[in-house]
Amino acid sequence: MNRTKDRIPAQYASLQFFYWMTNLSIYSFSSAFLLPNGFSSSQVGIVMTLGSIGSLILEPVLADIADRSRRLTPAGITSLLAGLLILCLGGLLAVQGNGTALFVFYVLCYILQTIMQPLINEMNFVLERAGHTMNYGVARAMGSLGYSLFSAVLGVLTERYGISMIPLMTIVVLAVMLFLLAMLNRSSAAPSENTQEASAEEVQKPGSLAQFARSHGRLLLLTAGGTCLLFCSNACGSYLLQIVNHVGGTTENMGFALSVAAASEIPAMVLFERVRKRVSTGTLLKIAGIGYIVKHVILLMAKSYAAVLFAMVFQLVSFAVYIPAIVAYMHEHTSAEDAVKGQSLMPLASSAAGLLSSFSGGFMIDRLGVSAFLTICVAMAVLGTLIVFAAVGKEQNA
Repeated sequence: MNRTKDRIPAQYASLQFFYWMTNLSIYSFSSAFLLPNGFSSSQVGIVMTLGSIGSLILEPVLADIADRSRRLTPAGITSLLAGLLILCLGGLLAVQGNGTALFVFYVLCYILQTIMQPLINEMNFVLERAGHTMNYGVARAMGSLGYSLFSAVLGVLTERYGISMIPLMTIVVLAVMLFLLAMLNRSSAAPSENTQEASAEEVQKPGSLAQFARSHGRLLLLTAGGTCLLFCSNACGSYLLQIVNHVGGTTENMGFALSVAAASEIPAMVLFERVRKRVSTGTLLKIAGIGYIVKHVILLMAKSYAAVLFAMVFQLVSFAVYIPAIVAYMHEHTSAEDAVKGQSLMPLASSAAGLLSSFSGGFMIDRLGVSAFLTICVAMAVLGTLIVFAAVGKEQNA
């Protein structure tokens, strides 16, 4: 039994490792796949916008279902979504050259990949309640490692063997995820005796989405601030190819830049739980906001590919701090009965940010250029940081 418990955190960390590979291929390589298929930057933006709208609609509904269900675990629901995503990726391979079909399948891929995120995050706490010793920061660092390694590999494969490698390699990754999810589903569905006893005594009925919104106003404000910050991450992730091209780089250079950014995240995420014992999650969110401002100012001022790489290093004090801190903050400020709804707020912010960045980013790049686009990113980083400071305040409860 102890050996099994020891394997569970490693299996969950492996799930994060492979999940963020799918995020990389579908999100950050969207331009690399769609532009050669005849899409313009504006059309890529429309694809991502519709994907974001679909995610915004489905994420809270799916979170409510997951909170209310006594039979479906987060791992079980994620397995279903992963299977559907494999089918849609197969569709991308089958319909290349057909712009309309590619458009539909890519929007579906974006939605399915995005709505897995709150379920995977909450899985950490489900396993923790089932008696396993979990460390979300280390697990999420493995996600950044997977993202880093896959970005470098996928950039090279795409340059050498063509854009079909993007959906093909993602299917392989999802197959591994399904195997891991099957193992984790058994563990999360079988809580320890202590957990079962506590559940029998303390079960409360989850509140509705409207009740959750009314009682967690401060968390909703924080989500608005996170939307502004994640606008910067999403925009620069979706249009990094254009940013790199602006300073004379290639698709392979873009893959390496993503790799540098993801590798920079790992130390902060590995050390997160240790830092969290000394610094509150609210303070860490404020630090992350400042990091976002610094990173995007450097990107705006970049005149060479080396400067873009330097900006990517600032993932260490922006995205890498924000992600584990917001997951922990939501966990601290929501009850077990509304846990998935709480965890859905961060992906909800990401989807809203994706909607804003996709809708405006492609248009700005096509009409105004990369510099104007990056100026907006800096402004959004400043606005988001101000909102985060206001929402967190002096560590008041939501």
